[in-house]
Amino acid sequence: YFSSNYDAAYQEALEKAVAAAQTKAETIAQAGGRTLSGILHVEEQGYNPAARYSNSDTLTYGAGAKMESAADMAVMPGQLSVKATVTVDFGMNP
Repeated sequence: YFSSNYDAAYQEALEKAVAAAQTKAETIAQAGGRTLSGILHVEEQGYNPAARYSNSDTLTYGAGAKMESAADMAVMPGQLSVKATVTVDFGMNP
């Protein structure tokens, strides 16, 4: 499927993933009597933008099937599920 809101929703999911990682890191740092100094490194996991613009007809049967299946696609309202996974390394103050 295609959604005009996917990119904005994915950016929001990334922001929330980093914020959740920071909240967890702050809790761990506080438990050890320390504070965070900031983000040292962020790595995005598993994002493949090409996959959401592909379909099985294109991959299996080529361009002719792609045009045929595109004509059969209906626009339908619904919910959009977006997942973002990040690995964040934080520094800690002594």
